[in-house]
Amino acid sequence: MRAKAAAPHTSGTEADLRPLRICFVTDEIPGISPYTGGIGVQFLETAKALASAGDQVTIVVHRSARDLRLREEQRIIDGVTVRIRSVAPYRLLGIPKVVAAPLSYALALGRSRNFDVVFAPEWGGWATLLARLRHPSVLMVTCLATSFEQVEQINSVGKPVQRVHRLQKVLERHQAEHSDLLIGVSAAIVDWTRRLWNVDHVPTSVVHNGLDTAWIRAAARTRRDAGVARPFAVYFAGRISHWKGADTLMEAMRGVWARYPEVVLTLAGRLEHSEGPLSREGLQAEAAAEGGRLRLLGQLGRDELLRELAASDVAVFPSRFEAFGIAALEAKIAGKPVIVTSGSGFTDFCTDGEDSLVVEPGNAVELEQAILRLYQDAELRRRLGEEAAIRSEELDIRLAAKRLRSEFVAALDQRPTTTWTTSRLRA
Repeated sequence: MRAKAAAPHTSGTEADLRPLRICFVTDEIPGISPYTGGIGVQFLETAKALASAGDQVTIVVHRSARDLRLREEQRIIDGVTVRIRSVAPYRLLGIPKVVAAPLSYALALGRSRNFDVVFAPEWGGWATLLARLRHPSVLMVTCLATSFEQVEQINSVGKPVQRVHRLQKVLERHQAEHSDLLIGVSAAIVDWTRRLWNVDHVPTSVVHNGLDTAWIRAAARTRRDAGVARPFAVYFAGRISHWKGADTLMEAMRGVWARYPEVVLTLAGRLEHSEGPLSREGLQAEAAAEGGRLRLLGQLGRDELLRELAASDVAVFPSRFEAFGIAALEAKIAGKPVIVTSGSGFTDFCTDGEDSLVVEPGNAVELEQAILRLYQDAELRRRLGEEAAIRSEELDIRLAAKRLRSEFVAALDQRPTTTWTTSRLRA
């Protein structure tokens, strides 16, 4: 079964006329979870857009495992009900987090009959128990964003980012194989997942991620206007890891610095390696040797990231594989010329020479040449940045959320009236 691209749903069915009851399941939400990556940002943005359009949206998320508060907390964020739960009771019983998180979500939501749709990433297999326990009227949708098994393969030429438990890979695969619908954030992640797992029987669509373009532009503009003059700045945001190509970027920058020592590299993100050149000690030694032109900022909040992005001249994302590339989209929305890599999700929304420069993953020489090209050509930077901002309008969060909702509606329309329609009439 081939994945289809999302198209607006125009059937005019009951699902179009009634608000959907949608539950997002995730261990990442900005401002709540200790770590937030692309999944957390995307899920919160999408949930807010759906709530703004009239749907009833709930997010269930876990606080830090180190937080011993046991009671569930509830917040309302821009119309979205956020239920914040604890995995501490399960951890205190000796249950590993890989099992504790799916168990907690299953106990919180039960058969999920209060919802029409449960939407969760494959990452972590957080909804794997829900996929089996849910009522038949509930549509189980898994978002393909990158699994542990895929991360393990990406890092096979270097030291793995973290120990990947065999059980967690089983949970992720189980959730995907027992879903009613798979939503891939790019064609590349769908194709790779199908090669890994037995999911050909599950209907699959590609729905690209989106972001709030107006908010990002306003925030970046404010921070740029208020900023101080800086040397030419290269910006990178993401996990500081082999997977994200941080080693390739460091090698490329040594060539750039040999010709233009005034260029500054900003690295913002969580360190993933405990030893070697990308470890804390290795990068700090490199920063000391480079005399201030390598800035190690660690993991920043979104406002701080936008401040750094606004002050930069070029944004570089040299991942060996990227399911989509939220950070690259954010940079494009802000009107920055970006450099990305070929062969993965970037190429769904980046076109070489038109709104970005695209290089081969792991090729430091090609990356160095691309950075030098942008450094030396202000007109190219201007043209790529302007086109990036224009084309990113197609990935505004309101449009992306509408496309995602259309996929939910189309899948619900295919369900027997004894499940979907009867459930809605009882609501």
